[in-house]
Amino acid sequence: MQISNAYSQAAQTASYLVANRSDVINGETERASPKAAQSDDAPKKRPSADAVFAKYDLNDISPRDIDTMSEKLRASDFDDVGFILGLETRGEKWRSHMMESLSSAGYEFEPNYDPTASTDVIASIKEQIDMSTRSGNSTEFLNEQLSKMEDRNAKAHPQTAPEGTSPQMAQTLVLFQAQRVWVE
Repeated sequence: MQISNAYSQAAQTASYLVANRSDVINGETERASPKAAQSDDAPKKRPSADAVFAKYDLNDISPRDIDTMSEKLRASDFDDVGFILGLETRGEKWRSHMMESLSSAGYEFEPNYDPTASTDVIASIKEQIDMSTRSGNSTEFLNEQLSKMEDRNAKAHPQTAPEGTSPQMAQTLVLFQAQRVWVE
């Protein structure tokens, strides 16, 4: 749990740094783009982020497919590094690395793990938020990650989108209202 939170914090920091990075060009400030770093030798057709999201349903995806999706998002015009890093924590590569690390330290970590078995990434983030809340840990980044994932997945796969307000959204609204009343 602590490792996952540390990785979430690193992803949040990376997302912040990329979002606030800018280059000064001709006296104007423009946001830096990963596209600008590519050479102009041979223009390659890059998939759009929307096409990548349309191909993968975050409610029904394997860890192996998560890694493939992350690679395709990096290759596309999608520049939310924090989102990609948060997604990768559910992928096969990251989990395999974690299992090796824990195994070398003498811990058993999901001995029956199957990287091709389908999982619900959105539900797992909701569970992580719930555990973090009960532990008294910050859930700001996880709530932001959940919101982005639900939004992107709902646009790409409206048939799997939840109807109504999520419990996390309702809780956030209640806490926001309570904070507003307390401040006044």
